[in-house]
Amino acid sequence: NEGFSRAKGRYVLILNPDTEVVNDALLKMVQYLELHEEAGAVSGRFLYPDGTFQRYYNRFPTFSSMITKWFLPSKISYKLKPTRSYFMLDDDFDKLIEVEQPAGACIMVRRELFLNEDLMDEKFPIFFGDVDLCRRIYSKGLKIFVLPQAKIFHHMAKGGSEQAKRSLFLYVEYFLSMIDYFSKHQGMVKAGLLKAFFSIGFMVRSKVFLMEAIWGRKSWDEFNYALKVFYLFLTRRYVFSREPVLGTRENLR
Repeated sequence: NEGFSRAKGRYVLILNPDTEVVNDALLKMVQYLELHEEAGAVSGRFLYPDGTFQRYYNRFPTFSSMITKWFLPSKISYKLKPTRSYFMLDDDFDKLIEVEQPAGACIMVRRELFLNEDLMDEKFPIFFGDVDLCRRIYSKGLKIFVLPQAKIFHHMAKGGSEQAKRSLFLYVEYFLSMIDYFSKHQGMVKAGLLKAFFSIGFMVRSKVFLMEAIWGRKSWDEFNYALKVFYLFLTRRYVFSREPVLGTRENLR
Protein backbone atom coordinates (compact mmCIF):
# COMPACT_ATOMS: atom_id res chain seq x y z
CA ASN A 1 0.00 0.00 0.00
CA GLU A 2 2.88 2.38 0.66
CA GLY A 3 4.25 1.69 -2.81
CA PHE A 4 0.82 2.11 -4.37
CA SER A 5 0.32 5.45 -2.62
CA ARG A 6 3.50 6.73 -4.30
CA ALA A 7 2.77 5.31 -7.76
CA LYS A 8 2.23 7.82 -10.58
CA GLY A 9 1.44 5.66 -13.62
CA ARG A 10 -1.96 4.74 -15.01
CA TYR A 11 -1.50 1.10 -14.10
CA VAL A 12 -0.02 -0.71 -11.12
CA LEU A 13 1.55 -4.15 -11.40
CA ILE A 14 1.45 -6.67 -8.56
CA LEU A 15 4.19 -9.23 -9.23
CA ASN A 16 5.43 -11.99 -6.95
CA PRO A 17 9.19 -12.56 -6.50
CA ASP A 18 8.76 -16.17 -7.68
CA THR A 19 7.71 -15.14 -11.19
CA GLU A 20 9.50 -14.52 -14.50
CA VAL A 21 7.89 -12.31 -17.12
CA VAL A 22 8.28 -13.70 -20.65
CA ASN A 23 9.31 -11.16 -23.31
CA ASP A 24 6.72 -8.38 -23.77
CA ALA A 25 3.98 -9.85 -21.58
CA LEU A 26 3.63 -6.66 -19.54
CA LEU A 27 3.38 -4.52 -22.69
CA LYS A 28 0.54 -6.72 -23.92
CA MET A 29 -1.25 -6.27 -20.63
CA VAL A 30 -0.89 -2.48 -20.82
CA GLN A 31 -2.13 -2.46 -24.41
CA TYR A 32 -5.21 -4.46 -23.49
CA LEU A 33 -6.11 -2.08 -20.66
CA GLU A 34 -5.62 0.88 -23.00
CA LEU A 35 -8.11 -0.54 -25.51
CA HIS A 36 -10.74 -2.06 -23.21
CA GLU A 37 -12.38 0.26 -20.70
CA GLU A 38 -14.47 -2.57 -19.24
CA ALA A 39 -11.31 -4.21 -17.90
CA GLY A 40 -10.35 -3.13 -14.39
CA ALA A 41 -7.37 -5.47 -14.33
CA VAL A 42 -5.62 -8.12 -16.41
CA SER A 43 -3.40 -11.09 -15.75
CA GLY A 44 -1.37 -13.47 -17.89
CA ARG A 45 -1.00 -17.14 -18.67
CA PHE A 46 0.87 -18.80 -15.79
CA LEU A 47 3.38 -21.49 -16.70
CA TYR A 48 5.35 -24.02 -14.69
CA PRO A 49 9.14 -23.86 -15.14
CA ASP A 50 8.90 -26.66 -17.73
CA GLY A 51 6.52 -24.56 -19.82
CA THR A 52 3.30 -26.44 -19.09
CA PHE A 53 0.14 -24.51 -18.26
CA GLN A 54 -0.43 -23.71 -14.59
CA ARG A 55 -4.15 -23.58 -13.80
CA TYR A 56 -4.01 -20.93 -11.10
CA TYR A 57 -7.33 -19.16 -11.60
CA ASN A 58 -10.58 -19.22 -9.69
CA ARG A 59 -14.07 -17.88 -9.52
CA PHE A 60 -15.02 -16.13 -6.31
CA PRO A 61 -15.44 -18.59 -3.44
CA THR A 62 -18.98 -19.50 -2.48
CA PHE A 63 -20.32 -21.29 0.55
CA SER A 64 -21.01 -24.43 -1.49
CA SER A 65 -17.62 -24.47 -3.23
CA MET A 66 -15.73 -24.17 0.05
CA ILE A 67 -17.77 -26.94 1.66
CA THR A 68 -17.34 -29.37 -1.24
CA LYS A 69 -13.66 -28.47 -1.62
CA TRP A 70 -12.69 -28.98 2.01
CA PHE A 71 -15.16 -31.53 3.36
CA LEU A 72 -15.26 -34.12 0.59
CA PRO A 73 -12.51 -36.42 -0.72
CA SER A 74 -10.80 -34.97 -3.80
CA LYS A 75 -11.98 -37.84 -6.00
CA ILE A 76 -15.57 -36.85 -5.23
CA SER A 77 -15.18 -33.09 -4.82
CA TYR A 78 -13.55 -32.52 -8.21
CA LYS A 79 -16.49 -34.20 -9.95
CA LEU A 80 -19.04 -31.83 -8.42
CA LYS A 81 -20.15 -28.57 -10.02
CA PRO A 82 -19.27 -26.19 -7.14
CA THR A 83 -15.64 -27.34 -7.06
CA ARG A 84 -15.25 -27.57 -10.83
CA SER A 85 -16.74 -24.11 -11.23
CA TYR A 86 -14.56 -22.63 -8.48
CA PHE A 87 -11.35 -23.95 -10.08
CA MET A 88 -12.62 -23.22 -13.63
CA LEU A 89 -11.75 -26.78 -14.62
CA ASP A 90 -14.01 -26.77 -17.67
CA ASP A 91 -12.93 -23.38 -19.06
CA ASP A 92 -10.66 -22.80 -22.06
CA PHE A 93 -7.58 -20.74 -21.19
CA ASP A 94 -6.11 -20.95 -24.69
CA LYS A 95 -8.16 -17.90 -25.61
CA LEU A 96 -8.97 -14.58 -23.96
CA ILE A 97 -11.11 -15.33 -20.93
CA GLU A 98 -12.79 -13.42 -18.14
CA VAL A 99 -11.55 -14.63 -14.75
CA GLU A 100 -13.02 -13.33 -11.52
CA GLN A 101 -9.96 -14.13 -9.47
CA PRO A 102 -6.59 -14.74 -11.12
CA ALA A 103 -3.75 -15.36 -8.71
CA GLY A 104 -2.18 -12.28 -7.20
CA ALA A 105 1.20 -13.54 -8.44
CA CYS A 106 0.80 -11.24 -11.44
CA ILE A 107 -2.04 -8.81 -11.91
CA MET A 108 -2.09 -5.35 -13.48
CA VAL A 109 -4.68 -2.94 -12.07
CA ARG A 110 -5.98 0.47 -13.12
CA ARG A 111 -4.57 2.85 -10.51
CA GLU A 112 -7.53 5.23 -10.83
CA LEU A 113 -9.84 2.63 -9.27
CA PHE A 114 -8.18 2.97 -5.88
CA LEU A 115 -7.14 6.60 -5.68
CA ASN A 116 -9.23 7.11 -2.54
CA GLU A 117 -8.55 3.81 -0.81
CA ASP A 118 -5.75 1.35 -0.16
CA LEU A 119 -5.03 -1.13 -2.92
CA MET A 120 -4.85 -4.08 -0.52
CA ASP A 121 -7.01 -4.52 2.56
CA GLU A 122 -4.47 -5.14 5.33
CA LYS A 123 -6.98 -7.30 7.18
CA PHE A 124 -5.81 -9.94 4.69
CA PRO A 125 -2.01 -9.85 5.14
CA ILE A 126 -1.25 -13.10 3.30
CA PHE A 127 -4.35 -15.09 2.29
CA PHE A 128 -7.44 -13.83 0.44
CA GLY A 129 -5.96 -10.38 -0.11
CA ASP A 130 -5.91 -10.95 -3.87
CA VAL A 131 -9.43 -12.40 -3.74
CA ASP A 132 -10.63 -9.31 -1.88
CA LEU A 133 -8.90 -7.01 -4.40
CA CYS A 134 -10.56 -8.74 -7.35
CA ARG A 135 -13.94 -8.67 -5.63
CA ARG A 136 -13.62 -4.92 -5.11
CA ILE A 137 -12.77 -4.43 -8.79
CA TYR A 138 -15.96 -6.25 -9.76
CA SER A 139 -17.94 -4.22 -7.24
CA LYS A 140 -16.92 -1.13 -9.24
CA GLY A 141 -18.63 -2.58 -12.32
CA LEU A 142 -15.47 -3.71 -14.10
CA LYS A 143 -14.10 -7.11 -15.11
CA ILE A 144 -10.79 -8.97 -15.07
CA PHE A 145 -9.34 -10.78 -18.06
CA VAL A 146 -6.51 -13.27 -18.59
CA LEU A 147 -4.46 -12.81 -21.76
CA PRO A 148 -3.11 -16.12 -23.15
CA GLN A 149 -0.39 -14.31 -25.09
CA ALA A 150 1.02 -12.69 -21.92
CA LYS A 151 3.07 -15.51 -20.44
CA ILE A 152 4.43 -15.65 -16.89
CA PHE A 153 6.62 -18.38 -15.42
CA HIS A 154 5.53 -19.03 -11.85
CA HIS A 155 7.84 -20.93 -9.50
CA MET A 156 5.23 -21.69 -6.86
CA ALA A 157 6.16 -21.72 -3.16
CA LYS A 158 9.62 -20.25 -3.77
CA GLY A 159 8.56 -16.79 -2.69
CA GLY A 160 8.50 -17.45 1.07
CA SER A 161 11.32 -19.43 2.67
CA GLU A 162 9.67 -19.38 6.09
CA GLN A 163 6.46 -21.02 4.94
CA ALA A 164 7.47 -24.57 5.85
CA LYS A 165 8.55 -23.53 9.34
CA ARG A 166 5.16 -22.01 10.05
CA SER A 167 2.99 -24.44 8.10
CA LEU A 168 0.68 -25.14 11.05
CA PHE A 169 0.00 -21.47 11.71
CA LEU A 170 -0.29 -20.63 8.02
CA TYR A 171 -2.80 -23.44 7.61
CA VAL A 172 -4.97 -21.92 10.33
CA GLU A 173 -4.39 -18.41 8.99
CA TYR A 174 -5.83 -19.50 5.65
CA PHE A 175 -9.13 -20.61 7.17
CA LEU A 176 -9.40 -17.57 9.45
CA SER A 177 -8.86 -15.30 6.44
CA MET A 178 -11.52 -17.24 4.55
CA ILE A 179 -14.00 -16.52 7.34
CA ASP A 180 -13.02 -12.84 7.34
CA TYR A 181 -13.51 -12.68 3.56
CA PHE A 182 -16.98 -14.17 3.80
CA SER A 183 -17.83 -11.80 6.64
CA LYS A 184 -16.82 -8.80 4.53
CA HIS A 185 -18.36 -9.79 1.20
CA GLN A 186 -21.13 -12.32 1.88
CA GLY A 187 -22.41 -11.35 5.30
CA MET A 188 -22.18 -12.55 8.88
CA VAL A 189 -24.68 -15.38 8.43
CA LYS A 190 -22.66 -17.25 5.80
CA ALA A 191 -19.43 -16.45 7.61
CA GLY A 192 -20.89 -17.80 10.85
CA LEU A 193 -22.15 -20.96 9.17
CA LEU A 194 -18.79 -21.52 7.52
CA LYS A 195 -16.99 -21.05 10.83
CA ALA A 196 -19.36 -23.53 12.48
CA PHE A 197 -18.77 -26.11 9.74
CA PHE A 198 -14.99 -25.84 10.01
CA SER A 199 -15.05 -25.82 13.82
CA ILE A 200 -17.03 -29.04 13.84
CA GLY A 201 -14.85 -30.49 11.11
CA PHE A 202 -11.60 -29.75 12.96
CA MET A 203 -13.07 -31.10 16.21
CA VAL A 204 -14.21 -34.36 14.58
CA ARG A 205 -10.84 -34.76 12.90
CA SER A 206 -9.08 -34.33 16.24
CA LYS A 207 -11.21 -37.06 17.80
CA VAL A 208 -10.67 -39.40 14.85
CA PHE A 209 -6.91 -38.81 14.98
CA LEU A 210 -6.96 -39.50 18.73
CA MET A 211 -8.63 -42.88 18.23
CA GLU A 212 -6.30 -43.74 15.36
CA ALA A 213 -3.28 -42.76 17.44
CA ILE A 214 -4.49 -45.06 20.22
CA TRP A 215 -4.93 -47.87 17.68
CA GLY A 216 -1.51 -47.17 16.18
CA ARG A 217 -2.81 -46.05 12.80
CA LYS A 218 -1.61 -42.48 13.25
CA SER A 219 1.31 -40.99 15.12
CA TRP A 220 0.78 -38.88 18.23
CA ASP A 221 2.41 -35.99 16.36
CA GLU A 222 -0.40 -36.15 13.80
CA PHE A 223 -2.98 -36.06 16.58
CA ASN A 224 -1.23 -33.10 18.24
CA TYR A 225 -1.20 -31.26 14.91
CA ALA A 226 -4.96 -31.81 14.42
CA LEU A 227 -5.67 -30.71 18.00
CA LYS A 228 -3.60 -27.53 17.60
CA VAL A 229 -5.40 -26.66 14.36
CA PHE A 230 -8.77 -26.99 16.13
CA TYR A 231 -7.62 -24.88 19.09
CA LEU A 232 -5.97 -22.13 17.02
CA PHE A 233 -8.97 -21.87 14.70
CA LEU A 234 -11.48 -21.78 17.54
CA THR A 235 -9.53 -19.10 19.42
CA ARG A 236 -8.74 -17.12 16.24
CA ARG A 237 -4.97 -17.11 16.74
CA TYR A 238 -3.73 -15.11 13.77
CA VAL A 239 -0.11 -15.35 12.65
CA PHE A 240 -0.06 -11.85 11.24
CA SER A 241 -1.36 -8.67 12.81
CA ARG A 242 -4.51 -7.13 11.31
CA GLU A 243 -3.22 -3.66 12.10
CA PRO A 244 -1.72 -1.70 9.16
CA VAL A 245 1.98 -2.49 8.93
CA LEU A 246 3.20 -0.03 6.30
CA GLY A 247 0.78 2.75 7.13
CA THR A 248 -2.58 3.66 5.68
CA ARG A 249 -3.14 6.11 2.85
CA GLU A 250 -4.17 8.75 5.40
CA ASN A 251 -0.93 8.33 7.34
CA LEU A 252 1.16 8.70 4.21
CA ARG A 253 -0.41 11.94 3.05
